[in-house]
Amino acid sequence: ATGSLTGSSVVLNSISGSYKNLQLIVRDLLPASDGQDLRLRVNQDSNANRHSNQSYNTGEDGTFGATSWEIGTNQDNGTSDSLIIVNIYDYANSSTWKVANSLAMTNNHTTPTNFNWTTYFQVYNQTAAITSLELFMSSGNFTSGTYILYGVS
Repeated sequence: ATGSLTGSSVVLNSISGSYKNLQLIVRDLLPASDGQDLRLRVNQDSNANRHSNQSYNTGEDGTFGATSWEIGTNQDNGTSDSLIIVNIYDYANSSTWKVANSLAMTNNHTTPTNFNWTTYFQVYNQTAAITSLELFMSSGNFTSGTYILYGVS
């Protein structure tokens, strides 16, 4: 699936369960408001304490305190050379929690010629297969950007 980032959110529905993994690529993200974070919600589940973002520190205790995953940080609203990659593993199984990792380079909102770099390990503590993904900004709307969702065999 491919598309543009417009409005307050973009929902990728009816994701086929016929692949092993999913890879989501977001390019040239541009929020309407400066310094916003890109968020990703699994199965449009906004219930509290189901999503977790952990940095790549060893031995870290993971907790579930979010309603979505952060996948890109502090994006400038005037310049966009961003690239965000999210890998979601074994997404179609219905017996385990879901695991993902993300890599992101976004334009720094204070100095757009500099960049923000984030790397996360993400967990969703529900066992249902992933059938939809929702992209949205931490505040405000998308001005522009594109996404590609790949099913990986």
